[in-house]
Amino acid sequence: MIEKRRKTKETNILIQLKTQEEDEIKPKIVTGIPFFEHMLNALLFYAKLEVNIYCEGDLEVDPHHSLEDIGIVLGDVIQTQYREIKHFKRFSSCYTPMDEALVRTVLDISGRPYFQIEGMELVTLSSLEQAMLEFLRSFAMNAKLTVHMDVLRGFNRHHIFEALFKSFGMCLGESLMSVSVMMSTKGSIV
Repeated sequence: MIEKRRKTKETNILIQLKTQEEDEIKPKIVTGIPFFEHMLNALLFYAKLEVNIYCEGDLEVDPHHSLEDIGIVLGDVIQTQYREIKHFKRFSSCYTPMDEALVRTVLDISGRPYFQIEGMELVTLSSLEQAMLEFLRSFAMNAKLTVHMDVLRGFNRHHIFEALFKSFGMCLGESLMSVSVMMSTKGSIV
């Protein structure tokens, strides 16, 4: 099991990732932010990851601190995981529909953090929606992933965000699949 903690004046976080068959985890997510928990469940389900996430955050201020810090810790957990795997598929891309919404995600477990999202008018998003994008960015940066996401169409924000989180999860799960050789021409990712 990979376990990481982070405690600040704004958040107290524990994340546990099941890594072997004998590890016993009954996946549970507790953040105090129901819509974000719904999105995290989708991401982790499609990534085929069994994870416990516990976060106590200063929600009376804003959800931003909790979401950003969960991204930091979860990214660190994923980076630890792929360092242990050593040989993984590395690249993945997918189109993910959710009713009228369609998004594209391209992901590389590169060891070089980069996150870009296009197709959303960021200034029109609610503070929770902005914080969920900050979670994705924080997660990608701390896992040292290169991630490009595009919202190709959609008008229902729930559908758009669900497609984004599912797409990210599908690409992450596929990129983490074990292969027989290191997928790098230089012989190393990190």
